[in-house]
Amino acid sequence: MPFDVEPGINLFTNFVEIMNDQKIQFMAINAFVDWLYSAHPDFIEVAWSESPFMARHLREKLTGLIKHHSPEGYMSIEVLGRFVRQLDYENTEILYNYILKKHWRQ
Repeated sequence: MPFDVEPGINLFTNFVEIMNDQKIQFMAINAFVDWLYSAHPDFIEVAWSESPFMARHLREKLTGLIKHHSPEGYMSIEVLGRFVRQLDYENTEILYNYILKKHWRQ
């Protein structure tokens, strides 16, 4: 990553502070798009590893979206987009931290 983060510092908070840099904005969008196209099937369990009950709830939500919006049963870009839009702020923050950690490319 192009910025140093102290252990225990929330990446999302740090990221918001530096969003005025256009290159950083582009790279963050790129990380999100990369995640949309290559989300690992267990991303929920990894991102919410500290909250297994929430992980289970979100897995059920994603499974429902897949059943309703993906006749083939795949985790499509549309399904992932709908999933993100249904998250509250706290869970969006958890997901974005995961995306920044796993999909950030220089």
